[in-house]
Amino acid sequence: MRVIRGLHNLKAAHRGCVATIGNFDGVHRGHQAILQQCREHAARWRVPLTVVVFEPQPREFLPVIKRRRG
Repeated sequence: MRVIRGLHNLKAAHRGCVATIGNFDGVHRGHQAILQQCREHAARWRVPLTVVVFEPQPREFLPVIKRRRG
């Protein structure tokens, strides 16, 4: 596993992958299903699987917005 912080650290060698972007705040069943599909595509196409996450996570810096019911 490689951790790449910041778009400025992406190199030409990092091109050509299956990527998923999300707020992976724990790998529950839904996340596992997404990652499994990506893993299958990456294996089929013989490219790396890349998971792009947000750091800090959005809920850490965005204000809490209360939803109105009804």
